Amino acid sequence: MKKPHLLIITVILCLVLTGSMSLAKDSGAESIDEDKQAAGDNSDDATVYFDRGVDYLKSGMYKESIEEFKQAIKIDPDYAKAHKTLAYVYTNFYMYKEAIESLEHVVRINADATSHYNLGFVYGRSGTYKEAIEVLKVAIERDPEHAMSYYNLSILYNSSSDKDSALEQHEILNSLDFDLSDQLLGLIRK
Repeated sequence: MKKPHLLIITVILCLVLTGSMSLAKDSGAESIDEDKQAAGDNSDDATVYFDRGVDYLKSGMYKESIEEFKQAIKIDPDYAKAHKTLAYVYTNFYMYKEAIESLEHVVRINADATSHYNLGFVYGRSGTYKEAIEVLKVAIERDPEHAMSYYNLSILYNSSSDKDSALEQHEILNSLDFDLSDQLLGLIRK
């Protein structure tokens, strides 16, 4: 069951997971060739594989990007940015189990609100609402002003037929981001 608000959430997740990385196609082939040459000299440098993975991602070569991000992680298991970007790719291909594994590792590396939010979001996308709710609550504990955590928590409560809890989250969100809370109220009332 797909819901229109998931598109908005997916776009936001993409921005959060990848930072300001642009996915616009550019001269990716040139960048990939440059990265391959650099890897020849630095085959133990995780950033070389990460950068090549980003270039593949920009070029629409998703399987190749996954392999490059995995190689970066193999070299540096605590490379949070590689885990987050790999989770982004997995999420877009509905590979939620793999995305969750990557994001759980990110949470162990960096237990901030954004890391928990990303994990909670993917749990929600995978349909594991109980886990999503618990992780989003942790995100809110880490940053009580993280508006998107309240937004998604409210959506999850509403999807779980708990309108009262959904409305409670809406009220909190209303004090943080009126426009977002107004949009949320429209979803809750449906």
